[in-house]
Amino acid sequence: MELRKKPALKFGATPSVDLLPSGQRAELLHERVMRRLLVAIVACAAVAGLIAAAGLVPERIADDRLRAAEERSQQLLQQIAAQAETQAAISDSAKLGNARKQLTEREVLFASLADEVAALLPSGMTVTSFQGSLPADGAEGEQQGGTLCQGEAANLTVVASASDLTESPNYTERLEGVTGVLCIVATQIERDENAGMSNVTLQLGLSDEALAHRFTEEAE
Repeated sequence: MELRKKPALKFGATPSVDLLPSGQRAELLHERVMRRLLVAIVACAAVAGLIAAAGLVPERIADDRLRAAEERSQQLLQQIAAQAETQAAISDSAKLGNARKQLTEREVLFASLADEVAALLPSGMTVTSFQGSLPADGAEGEQQGGTLCQGEAANLTVVASASDLTESPNYTERLEGVTGVLCIVATQIERDENAGMSNVTLQLGLSDEALAHRFTEEAE
């Protein structure tokens, strides 16, 4: 019979059989798995952070654009409000101008006319009373000083005194130099014997030439 050969023994080789206890092997496996799981968790957190950051960038840009648009809208609203105030002021100014024109379009500077009358009377005659009036509005068409001429714009009532009216017979002709005179009528002559003076009452009808037209000239 042939003798069986005994397997040759090898010294220093790596053992092919795990001789560790099962509990220790499980612990080592648990450590490897936990390390891999921790790496996976960190990687997932990093990816989630990147995704969240990538999502916040457009949102931040959109917020900035919205804020800029709101600021621009506020500026435009302020400009529109300022323009509206300017337009309102212009409108109010135009209304006041029209109202002033309506109130003054028939304006007569009676003080200036009184100076003209006093300057035109002959020497020796003085103005003791002066009154100006305008035609009344409405259908009546009557004037405070009485109707003198056709279409007068104003009336003057002048009382002049002189010691002797015969020495100044041309006083009515001289008063024709008053601005805008249409007609002159002497309505009354009285003699004050105590004062030694004669008083003559004159009615003067004036045309549109006597109107001041002050604000019309400014508007032009």
